[in-house]
Amino acid sequence: MDADAFSTITEFAVALAGFSGIVVAIAHRGDTFPPIDRYRTLTLLAYSLSAAFGSLLPMAVESLGVRGDDVWRIAGGVLAIILAASVLVSFWGTRRLDEADRAGLSVAVGTLTAGGNGLLIVWLVANSLTLASPSPLVFALMWQLGLSSLQFVRLVLAQRV
Repeated sequence: MDADAFSTITEFAVALAGFSGIVVAIAHRGDTFPPIDRYRTLTLLAYSLSAAFGSLLPMAVESLGVRGDDVWRIAGGVLAIILAASVLVSFWGTRRLDEADRAGLSVAVGTLTAGGNGLLIVWLVANSLTLASPSPLVFALMWQLGLSSLQFVRLVLAQRV
């Protein structure tokens, strides 16, 4: 698989992050920015920027002169660190919410998010140490796009009081 093939993921992730800024600006024109919307925006940006920067990793590694399977080993290891950071950002954001806002969060979505990212981190690390396949990288990036899209939909469809 060619490292340049990841450019579509980069474009989609950047577009999603940018468009979410427009939605937030329109939805909260003149209003206060509720903490739950701030949390959803923060997690949306964490996941979409993880996908954007993660999709640039193979090309960045190749630009350093690394070739072959080592590209996927290094890119996968670095992406595992990026995913761990995005999980921490999400957890930190959840902790900053008050009890009422936290009660409104979906336990299923939280479990799916943390569990999916946890499994992908393990797969990326194992792949970096053994197989050196691009597959875990592709799945992890697509997962991040899915999570950011989910947060985008939740942000857009949130009821405003």
